Amino acid sequence: MPDGKKYLLLKGKFMKAQIKKEDFIDELASVMPPERVERAKREAEKEIFRIRLSELRKKWAFARKT
Repeated sequence: MPDGKKYLLLKGKFMKAQIKKEDFIDELASVMPPERVERAKREAEKEIFRIRLSELRKKWAFARKT
């Protein structure tokens, strides 16, 4: 990738990525009621917490075995 920007491989050619994740999330939030946006954020934070906790538990289990 010549200039370090994000590219997509499409039909054998590298093409600049046109959609940014933040733009997509902002666009969705603009059409949803604020209560749903907040609820979705809370649920996402809970899921991230669960994932991180499970990763820690795996590390702790591995550390106990050694």
